[in-house]
Amino acid sequence: MTGKRGDELGVELGRLWYAGTHDLPAVAEDYWDASTNVPSLVSAQCARGGGLGADPGASIDDYSSRIYQMLLGTRTSVALVGEALVWIADEYAKTDASCRASFESTKTEMEAVGDGS
Repeated sequence: MTGKRGDELGVELGRLWYAGTHDLPAVAEDYWDASTNVPSLVSAQCARGGGLGADPGASIDDYSSRIYQMLLGTRTSVALVGEALVWIADEYAKTDASCRASFESTKTEMEAVGDGS
């Protein structure tokens, strides 16, 4: 967005706003779905006795827990980035009247189309 002003900047801010309100929340939801699909009862399925030594289920549970935490952390980060983009777009658009008009127009157009392209 370097060097952009007025209408051109407003369009770019509208795209950032859309990404923050639609695209990134959808990605965050995908990470949430993935985190909830990490198996949580693996040790019960993999626990073995009979002198095998270490319980393989415990190792698998630990690994599953780490994957779950990574997915959940990524989901949170993506959602926060989306919120930040919306805040940036809203606040910056307040600084320039022609930028604001173009920003609002772009938001309306993108909402009507239903995607960020």
